Amino acid sequence: MNMLCSIKPDTRSSAWLRAWSALQEAEAAYARFCAEVSNPAQHEYWAQRPSVDMTLEVKWGAGSQTYILQPADFARLRNDELVGATVARKEREWHAAQQAEKALRERLNLDAIDRELYRLEASADAARDALLMTPAPDLPALHWKLSETIRAGEGPAGEIVPHEDEIRLTIVDDYQRLLPI
Repeated sequence: MNMLCSIKPDTRSSAWLRAWSALQEAEAAYARFCAEVSNPAQHEYWAQRPSVDMTLEVKWGAGSQTYILQPADFARLRNDELVGATVARKEREWHAAQQAEKALRERLNLDAIDRELYRLEASADAARDALLMTPAPDLPALHWKLSETIRAGEGPAGEIVPHEDEIRLTIVDDYQRLLPI
């Protein structure tokens, strides 16, 4: 006896797999950019970043007091009799360090790197949210969703990480569909 049967693809499963692949690709692109571009540039930046000793020691009689200067203090203390010359020197050093830091950031192209890093992070976040919004085809998928949205060890045990209501409702639908009572 010949029987023709048609097999319908599990669209839930294929939608899940597409969304899962998109998340994996987005996370891999982010990790690759961090490893190949962002991290080396950040390491070089912190290794070469100029710094200025902003401590100011004021001596009087038998005592002294140490202060940490802030750039906002320069104008107020620049003409002070006791510390004015030191403050003026530290102000010049600070401005020179700011210019050197700006040149270093430009040479390393850090602003563009930061923009691309944020773009890739946003892309991975969007892919993750899209996967969370995709109906879970089976219990392992539901388990993944729950582990992504309920994180033990981050704050009070079992704290629920806030998500969009739509995501929570999708997870509830998955739960009711996959674990009927």
